[in-house]
Amino acid sequence: MVDVLVALYFKVLSIDPQNPNDPKRDRFILSKGHGCPALYPVLAERGFFKKELLEKFAVDGGALEQHPTRDISRGIEVSSGSIGHGLSIGAGMAVAAKYDKENYKVFVFLGDGELD
Repeated sequence: MVDVLVALYFKVLSIDPQNPNDPKRDRFILSKGHGCPALYPVLAERGFFKKELLEKFAVDGGALEQHPTRDISRGIEVSSGSIGHGLSIGAGMAVAAKYDKENYKVFVFLGDGELD
């Protein structure tokens, strides 16, 4: 999973951590929310938040939860955790882009459990 995320965030996605709300940005949805321990370090390395924040993962009063919570300023497009809903959210985003005649791309990372 990490190698896919690194490829997406550093080679594929059209995103700017300095302008995370850009309406023309590509979208990434981590449908399998329990995979966020792989996502958070990539987001930190890409510049969406300081690496020190990783120390606040999954601790009482921490800033990073065990499933992503929507926070576009940190690069998190949607809250996830209930496996299976990311694909339909992503499809809706893609349809909206087409309807609005926008060119951004939508990527959804699915897990084996939700594909079963």
